[in-house]
Amino acid sequence: MLLFLFFGIMTIVRVIRFPKLAARTFHDFGQTSYIGAVPITIDTILVGILIFYHQHPSAVWAAYGLWWVAVALSIFVGCAVVFATYVWHAPVKLNEVTGV
Repeated sequence: MLLFLFFGIMTIVRVIRFPKLAARTFHDFGQTSYIGAVPITIDTILVGILIFYHQHPSAVWAAYGLWWVAVALSIFVGCAVVFATYVWHAPVKLNEVTGV
């Protein structure tokens, strides 16, 4: 969880300090697809919280709140990646599509 928070904060700082670099991230098809890893990481943290701390009601409520954050991020990422793909990217050939 601490590593996720650290790298999340570092990503936010990078977007604030270098906005042109963040804009270029959305223009690359492969990098745009990796943005979906953030909600998946939150889900992994949720499973860890529920496995190890399920006896604490506050941990269960924290997991419930994180679950809603993951749901909101999943919806946002799903819509943003599709929007970015159709608006900013050149037509992608089938041999250029990755497993991401």
